[in-house]
Amino acid sequence: MQVAHLWANQSKQSAKGSNFYFEGPALYSYGPHFCVAKIKEIDGARVALFNPRRYSQSTGRHQAYASRAAVHLECHSIDQSRWVDITDRASLAAAIEAQAKENAESEEAAKAAKREAARRKREDAKAEKMALSVYPEKLEAWRNGGTLPPLAHRFPIALRLCGKYVETSRGAKVPAVSARRVWPLLSAAASGADIQNGVIFENREFKWGDYTGAFLCAESGAVFLRVGCHSIPFVELEKMALCLNLSQAGKGAA
Repeated sequence: MQVAHLWANQSKQSAKGSNFYFEGPALYSYGPHFCVAKIKEIDGARVALFNPRRYSQSTGRHQAYASRAAVHLECHSIDQSRWVDITDRASLAAAIEAQAKENAESEEAAKAAKREAARRKREDAKAEKMALSVYPEKLEAWRNGGTLPPLAHRFPIALRLCGKYVETSRGAKVPAVSARRVWPLLSAAASGADIQNGVIFENREFKWGDYTGAFLCAESGAVFLRVGCHSIPFVELEKMALCLNLSQAGKGAA
């Protein structure tokens, strides 16, 4: 802060602080690439021209120090590109007017961008609502070979039999033979379990096709199978067991 006061009063030709220094009338943050402010003599009066641009949080503190130290001066926030043309009161007034116009245009552009973003959000919400309303129908069509809308991730994971593979509604596939082999263990673990939130029934790894790290757990009163990023409802596993002609007691083909 001492650097800012010395600069504002031009008490010295130069001074340096922590990444904050001035040389003559120019005050810098971190280096010559960012001039915080510059003092100009205009018609016998000292005028402080401040750079309105932002660079970093620490540079923002330097700008605040400079602004507070220069309260006794006439101060204007004007883009640095215009400083060189300011030599008298007339050119200062022209620069102030041009900056005000630029600020107004930037503000209007920001408002327009905000309105456009809000419009897109409303349109997206409307499209999503419409898509969600037909999702149950799309899901049944998907089970029979159809496709799902992109928002399938919003719903619990579903399974379908696709040739020799079991496919999830998020696009992952495992060989059907793997499902056959692991079903007895899953069925036995879930059938006699006392379902409570957070209970892990089988904290062990299963070989589930190319995936590992699967185990059964309970969430909100329902049993799920965890496989990687997938959380498969047990009801879907039971449906798949029926598709594979496996008994719900867990005695199916190996």
